[in-house]
Amino acid sequence: MKRKLRKKKSSVWSGLRTGAVTLGLLVVAGGILHSVVGTYQRRYEVEREKQEFVDQIDQIRQESEELSKIREFISTDEYKEREAKQKLDLEQPGEQAVIVTPASIVESLSGDDLVRVLKEPKSEELVKAQTNPEKWWAFFFDRQRL
Repeated sequence: MKRKLRKKKSSVWSGLRTGAVTLGLLVVAGGILHSVVGTYQRRYEVEREKQEFVDQIDQIRQESEELSKIREFISTDEYKEREAKQKLDLEQPGEQAVIVTPASIVESLSGDDLVRVLKEPKSEELVKAQTNPEKWWAFFFDRQRL
């Protein structure tokens, strides 16, 4: 009987040892797996941040190119002259400012041209469409009414 008890005790201990070793191996494998997953996650985050920085660099380059084009345009004599005329009311020597009014247009037309302009139907008279679909139809298919 003593032998049977010893066998039972040793098989229980060996089962416990096998379970403990298996559990230890699972814990070590879990730790390694956790470390590998963490490394890949950090690598993914770094690559994502890197791509964001590359996108920002591209955007800043585009803005820089646009600003350099604006700077080139602003430095041209044409731009300076236009701004001086518009904002400072300056003129080149020999230039005259002309104000165009309807009366000045009538005065500049000859008799025949004036009659032709006055007889021309107004655009409001040409558009007879009252509803929105009729206006769209006239816009796309009946240019004479516009």
